[in-house]
Order: sequence, then C-alpha cells, then structure tokens
Amino acid sequence: MRAPRHRHAVGRPLSAPPDNLQPTPRPLSLDEISALIAYLQARIVGHGKVTREECLSYYDGKADCDDFK
Repeated sequence: MRAPRHRHAVGRPLSAPPDNLQPTPRPLSLDEISALIAYLQARIVGHGKVTREECLSYYDGKADCDDFK
C-alpha cells in the first residue's frame, strides 16, 4: 500500500521521485522472499559481527576485507 501522494512528508513539499534508483524497484516473488528470509536467518539474524573469513567468502576473495577481524 502506498502513501497518499497529496500529503507532505515531515513538512517537506512533494517532489518528483528519483529517476536513478538502482536496481529498479520491483515487487519480489514469493520464491525471492523465501530465499531472502532463508539467507537472513542463516547468515545475519543473531549472528553477530561479520568476520574477515565471512567477508572473503561473500565477495569470493575479491574484496578488501582487512577491516574485519
């Protein structure tokens, strides 16, 4: 459900929506929602801080993960 377009948000006047959103917004399919939930439950929720090994695994070893311990 979308917010009414005739109201001001936080006292700001209405403006045109941005045209450079990446990726283009679209509804997720039920399979995509299920996959997202499974990923979040397996890797994020209650997991704690990201480790260097997890960073390297996520980026397939192609990222600078030195900030992670």
